[in-house]
Amino acid sequence: MRPLGESLAAEGYRVKAVCLPGHQNVEQALPSVTGTDWKTACEKALRELEKTHRSIVVVGLSMGALLAIILAAEHPGSIRELVLIAPAIRFAGFNRWSMRLLHHLPVIGKLLPWQHKEATNIDDLKVQQAAPILRKYPTAWLEQLWDLRKEACQKLEGVVCRTLIVVAPRDRVVSSEGARRLSLGLKHAQEVQFICLAQGAHIVPRDLGSTQLFNEVTQFLGRQPLPKAI
Repeated sequence: MRPLGESLAAEGYRVKAVCLPGHQNVEQALPSVTGTDWKTACEKALRELEKTHRSIVVVGLSMGALLAIILAAEHPGSIRELVLIAPAIRFAGFNRWSMRLLHHLPVIGKLLPWQHKEATNIDDLKVQQAAPILRKYPTAWLEQLWDLRKEACQKLEGVVCRTLIVVAPRDRVVSSEGARRLSLGLKHAQEVQFICLAQGAHIVPRDLGSTQLFNEVTQFLGRQPLPKAI
């Protein structure tokens, strides 16, 4: 998310990035970390911003988009705008079936406690080679992700702020169809914009479609006056 944050900072926004518990490195990727811990980290960041800013925007990528939805629904008076990038509402290909299997057969998580990754879903080959990767993560996190997805879907009608949803055409992690359904579920949002970029895969801020992403987000947020905070 750093490239997007730097782009917004250059436009005059104050940007605060939330490092979710367990995501710093493999040693800290502990099975004991839960979705509640992730939500608590987001709540803490929001409370800190509320002390100094009256106009707050929340931006989330993938699972972060689910957390952003929950935060916006629970704090409708605090969050002015929402940007959801590649929201993890519906999963693509093998990910879709593996998530369902884990949900219905939790014993798999005990037999295979860790999931290993060799690459990340980025189309730009040079960026992909240099991109940071959490080489392994607890299988239990997938169950936590499924629960967050369910909670986010249940709270969609509580989101009242302007919302931008952005997807990429070659995302092999989540399905753009899920994002389209998400846009229909935001019935009480002041405004909902849906954009499919011309290029890119799942990690949109670091991929081929990043420049278009930065422009779309800046234009969306720029329709309101400063001060702004992320």
